[in-house]
Amino acid sequence: MKKLLFLVLALLLLASCSFESKTMVLSSDVGSEIYLIEKDAGIVLSFNEGFQAKLSSISGLDREKLLMDLFPEAAVFKTVESENYKKRQELLYLLNDATEADNSLESFTENRKVLKDSKLIAELDAMTDGFDSALLDATEKASGKYRVYNVDRIFHGEYDYEGAKSFLNDWIDSIKR
Repeated sequence: MKKLLFLVLALLLLASCSFESKTMVLSSDVGSEIYLIEKDAGIVLSFNEGFQAKLSSISGLDREKLLMDLFPEAAVFKTVESENYKKRQELLYLLNDATEADNSLESFTENRKVLKDSKLIAELDAMTDGFDSALLDATEKASGKYRVYNVDRIFHGEYDYEGAKSFLNDWIDSIKR
């Protein structure tokens, strides 16, 4: 009986320690960021305005539907006004500079206790409808590696939407490894 109890407790402990990958999308007309929170890496994919427009034109989908199609697993999907997106980028740049972080995901993860109830997060949340608090909650565990990719830099030449989508999915799988 003790062995069975021990086995059940061990399984419960393992289940509670498991890490669930998260995908979060913050979208605007001037750019979008996709956050991929993995067990051992935090990845930010940045889509600039021109790249979004090109993908929208070849897919026939508006920006929001395009991003939903590319990232259907997104647990959080927020759309913000362009001015709020730009202001958020400026504030995150200042945060990264102050925390000596290479990117916002690293800054959030490494400073989450300080940021949790800060005025900065409250101001960011006001601009992003709570996205940054959700991002802060998603960064519950330090990843070890934080990377930012400007996705427009990996696409060259002409392509159709299905080809671009397939290439993007394969590329994302490769950078997660």
